[in-house]
Amino acid sequence: MQKKFYLLALIMSAMFLSSCWVTAEQGRQFQADLNSVREQNNTLKRLHEEDSARLLSRLSLLTKQAEALEMRIDELDKSAHRGAADIGIEVATIRQDLAALRGEIELTNYNLSQVGIKVEKLESVPPPPPPPPVQPEPVIEKTEPVAVVKNETPDNKAGKDSKSKDSKDNKAAAEKDKESKEKSKEAKEADKAKIPATKDELLNEAKKALAAGDHAKALTNYLKVARQWPNELGVTDRAFFGAGSAYGKKGDHRAAIMEFNKIIERFPKSSYVDDALLGIGKSFIGMGYKDDAKAFLEELINRHPKSPLVSEARKALKSIGGGKR
Repeated sequence: MQKKFYLLALIMSAMFLSSCWVTAEQGRQFQADLNSVREQNNTLKRLHEEDSARLLSRLSLLTKQAEALEMRIDELDKSAHRGAADIGIEVATIRQDLAALRGEIELTNYNLSQVGIKVEKLESVPPPPPPPPVQPEPVIEKTEPVAVVKNETPDNKAGKDSKSKDSKDNKAAAEKDKESKEKSKEAKEADKAKIPATKDELLNEAKKALAAGDHAKALTNYLKVARQWPNELGVTDRAFFGAGSAYGKKGDHRAAIMEFNKIIERFPKSSYVDDALLGIGKSFIGMGYKDDAKAFLEELINRHPKSPLVSEARKALKSIGGGKR
């Protein structure tokens, strides 16, 4: 009876253990599925962030256009040299445009809030459970071969002498390698001493790196300038433009728009505003948002008619067929 009880317990234990483990192949498949889910979540989050950047830039432009129309209305109200009928017609037209702009601003704000809700939902989704433990492979013990001691012969002695020589050669090679590493360390320290420290040096190094195609180095220097000199006209705006250009050449159009837009919002009198408008327009073209690109390119043409970038903006507009998607 006792033997039967032990046998039954052994069988149940084996069944329990087999249900808690999965094979190595099943574990790899589970991990692959898990990675696929994570990748899909990251892709959705990135797309929502791109929509957010596009809507923010659009909202900024619409707000500025609305402010300009309101200023025009105030100017017309104060004008005395024109007929009341003419002024009334123009004011009515401007008020219609202003109402349309405000409606578009409200719609943009709503779309922006919806994007934020989607991102919050993605971030609130709990991570998938970890994969079940993989059944360990059986361990096969290996026996070490027994060393056989042989009597020393002249041939054995010659072999030992050869090994001794090899040991000396290895030691010499190690010392040479150590000396080479020390020289390399000294060279790196010398290079560190040449690292640019002033804003002009950083900007010049970033410009050279961007021209050479070293986008990572260019970004590092431009962003460093923006952090260390955050409110200096002619420096910070130049760094924002350089960072946006570097992101654009890397193909990260969303990040490029964010950097260019900082110039328009924080430095409206900067000499890089027309560059930023053109950069945003081209970035939107790269993302496939032709209507948004049209808005910024037309803003450049209308607000900065004397800019040397107007002809380039016109070419970009022509390439998208007037902004129709």
